Amino acid sequence: MSGKKIGVAIIGSGIFVKEEHLPAVQASDDLELKAIYSRSVKSAKAVAATLSNVDLYSEDSGQSYQDLLSRDDVQAVIIALPIMNQPEFIRKALEKGKHVLAEKPLAKDVATGRELVEWYRGNVDTGRVTFGIAEQFRYLNVSLPNDETGL
Repeated sequence: MSGKKIGVAIIGSGIFVKEEHLPAVQASDDLELKAIYSRSVKSAKAVAATLSNVDLYSEDSGQSYQDLLSRDDVQAVIIALPIMNQPEFIRKALEKGKHVLAEKPLAKDVATGRELVEWYRGNVDTGRVTFGIAEQFRYLNVSLPNDETGL
């Protein structure tokens, strides 16, 4: 990528955020971590313990998720939250025009996940805003013949 880096916020503070998403963002020449959101400021601080120039957001700090989504310098969010919370956070980010990478599973059940994907396809400019789900499709062709992937 040439030029300006993509501003990213990480939503969540669990083990996968700390061990996978945060190191991946830090290692990328194309991404710049701008903010971290967690339900509590204590959890957000734990993720950001070794970071500088990263803003923290949480419901108990007075800096909400909506405040984070209002930032022009955050173009994308990585969402790794408990399954029951994911759809709401994904939808809000997409409504604000943010690119979203969501951890799997996407929702509590197939119907809720399908509803969210259909809402995205019908209500968001999919040519401008990307919604991705962190799946392991790179191994799919080893498990199934190519004509049986369902993709």
